This record gives sequence, C-alpha cells and structure tokens, in this order.
Amino acid sequence: MLTSSQAAKLLGASRQHLADLADSGQIPSWRSGTHRRFQREDVLAFRAAQRRAVDQARKPTLNLTDRRSLAYGCLVAAKLVAEPEAVLRATQRNLELLRSVHGDGSADPYLDRWEALLSGPSSTSLPRPTRTPLPCATPLPSPEFSVTANVSR
Repeated sequence: MLTSSQAAKLLGASRQHLADLADSGQIPSWRSGTHRRFQREDVLAFRAAQRRAVDQARKPTLNLTDRRSLAYGCLVAAKLVAEPEAVLRATQRNLELLRSVHGDGSADPYLDRWEALLSGPSSTSLPRPTRTPLPCATPLPSPEFSVTANVSR
C-alpha cells in the first residue's frame, strides 16, 4: 500500500497528476478517511504501460513508399514460395528485357548482380536491402517486377 506521495514519487509525477489519474480511473485507488491509497502493483503496472506507449511512439514508422515496397516484397516472396520455377523464369525474362531497354551499359553493374543471383546456386543469399543508391545512373525496377499480377500490386 502506498500513499499519494509515495505513488507520485514512484511515477515521477506530481500528487495532483496522480489524483487526476485516479479520478479518471486510469490507476485504481481507494480512500482511507480523507487520504487516497494505491497498490504498488497498480502503480508499477501503470508506469510500465506508459513506458511501453512512449517506446512505441518513438519507433520509426514506414513512409508510404517503404510500406508499398515491403508489401510488394511480401507478395513476391509468397509467389516465390508457391511457384519458385515460374518466378525464376519470369525474373529471367524481365532481366533480358531490362538489358535490351538499357542497352547503353549504364545499368550493367546492377543487372549483372541480378544475373549472378539468378544463375548461381539456390543457396546464394540475397543482398540485404539498403537505402544506398544503386550503382546505375537511373532507378530501375527489379527484374522480378512482373512476377505478381497487376491486381496484386
């Protein structure tokens, strides 16, 4: 059992703020005469919940482009698990198409990396996505771009 002063100190708040929290029902309390009392467990649970809420609010959120990219990646991954050979064939066709569209060689380093992944052993690990710019002059769609139906995108 804690007094208002003890509970407020435990929360790092004023006694008035604690009284307001108790009056609004956010922290259970009871009165002993004219004095308010708190269970230590209730105060600690409220403090933990507040800290979780603050931590959650501080987590970085994805912008629209990142959310779309993540959703698209999940669609491709699901399709790859369901039909791996079909996905690799479609990706290889897209790679050939991208090479013909970007015949000036500006995209070769990027497309060469994809070629190595597609022709290498299945145990080849994919590079981790980064926010660093691609080595080519212009942003390019990935060769797996048409793997999912337009409806899925």
